[in-house]
Amino acid sequence: MKPIKFGACLAVVASILAVAAVPSRADDIIDFNVLAGSAQKGTINFAGGSNPLVGTNIAVNSVVCDGSGAQCTGTPYVVTGLSGSGYGKLNFTTSNFSGFDSSDWYFDDGPGQGSISITGCIATTTICGTLMTGTWDGTQVTETSSIFRVNGGSFTDTKDPDLLKLFGLSSFGSPFAGTANLAFSDIHKNLPRHAFKSTNVLYGGIANDVPAVPEPASLALMGTGLLGVAGLVRRKLFS
Repeated sequence: MKPIKFGACLAVVASILAVAAVPSRADDIIDFNVLAGSAQKGTINFAGGSNPLVGTNIAVNSVVCDGSGAQCTGTPYVVTGLSGSGYGKLNFTTSNFSGFDSSDWYFDDGPGQGSISITGCIATTTICGTLMTGTWDGTQVTETSSIFRVNGGSFTDTKDPDLLKLFGLSSFGSPFAGTANLAFSDIHKNLPRHAFKSTNVLYGGIANDVPAVPEPASLALMGTGLLGVAGLVRRKLFS
């Protein structure tokens, strides 16, 4: 029996996997902008104890897609309320409070807990309803000079299919990986682990990376190539 040239076989497999692993539009980002200023009326609240961080009716005024996709041009779309006036709404309840240090509150007692959603209508389109919905993985709030920041709060979510289609991303699957970055002030200047509440959102955004998935053509190539390698090994074994 002749020796099998495994080096050649592995080289073929490696080349196939390299091609299949190339993601499409991996750098596209969907970003919802939070309206800044006390006039927007939203509330961020931590009631103390083991309670979660809760955001209620925080105003969202636009959404944009930035990246390499043909329809991710960086042009913002206005987000209105479900009635067609006012603003979209961000609501969330994180996982429960899990610990603190001298400047931080932590809400990360387990992934897949709590909820996050954005509702509203995309102006100049027929897109209206729940634009995004998901669950939290973890959240950290940091206090510095009476400014509170939700730093990179992470969550997974799904998007309205029509919103994805608007940005040319309807072929990309769920879930999306998201981050929440919000800044707000608390006139009581509370420190960890105390409760706090604010109706003054200073700035922020809810951003998503588009899932990096192999293109269908790459997946087909990988399948065909692996079948070819299997046939090559079989022939070598029985020659």
